[in-house]
Amino acid sequence: ALDAKRAEFRAHLAATAPEEMHMNRILGNDQKAYPDSNRCVAIATQSAIYEMVLPGGAAIFVPVIIGYLLGAAALGGLLIGSLTSGFMLALTMSNAGGAWDNAKKWVEKCGSEGEPLEGEEKPINGIN
Repeated sequence: ALDAKRAEFRAHLAATAPEEMHMNRILGNDQKAYPDSNRCVAIATQSAIYEMVLPGGAAIFVPVIIGYLLGAAALGGLLIGSLTSGFMLALTMSNAGGAWDNAKKWVEKCGSEGEPLEGEEKPINGIN
């Protein structure tokens, strides 16, 4: 978790570097200036690829090292453990993805129809 926060912080630093602070803007068809979202996506993509080099290398080299150093039984245990934990992670992520999609659809529906939420009040000092 700490490594993920560090990676997120490094990506934030890259996105808010002094040369990026002038807020590159693109002139739209309506003659209004819009933020350059492609630049933001490029920074996030570059940071994500950079941060995945070490885990990708570990996924390739750890089984080879375990197989040579500890033998076939240890390699089998590593692979079985990796597959079962990956399967459980896949189940969790598929359920979370479905819940995320349902929540997004609900927000889009309520936003377009103006359906009030239960207990919805006016914002107090911009807190809500």
